Amino acid sequence: MPNMPVEEFRRMMEKKNTGRYQVSPELLRTWKGKFQDEYQKIVFDSTDEMRTFCGAILRERTGEIFDLEIQKKFVLQEKTKKTRAITYYADLYYRDLIDKCWAVDETKGAHTADYMIKRKMFIMKFPDIRFREIKDGEIIFDSWR
Repeated sequence: MPNMPVEEFRRMMEKKNTGRYQVSPELLRTWKGKFQDEYQKIVFDSTDEMRTFCGAILRERTGEIFDLEIQKKFVLQEKTKKTRAITYYADLYYRDLIDKCWAVDETKGAHTADYMIKRKMFIMKFPDIRFREIKDGEIIFDSWR
């Protein structure tokens, strides 16, 4: 399904007297359910994720972190004959020079059951990698604290 521009999304919404928005059936067929933002030809799932990335670039330029990677793939469970591999893609993965560790920064708006399970699996499999969850620019979870 293709993504939809914000203006088109707003046009397809009808405002009720209660102040809530009603989604038209046409919108439900065409809209993925999220908006994407772009920075330097990199498409991010959310504006918060883009801001976290921009902050990490500044930290890399000041020398606080290095080896910054985006969407790094981690295999949480290997593939077997009967099951597929379980993978997790980290928003940001880098070497933190202040804390002297590898770290993952994950920007989250809403917690899904799938995400919570993968977060637990990640922390169990990679205890030496610091896992931080960021929401609205604030660290709301840190696996080392």
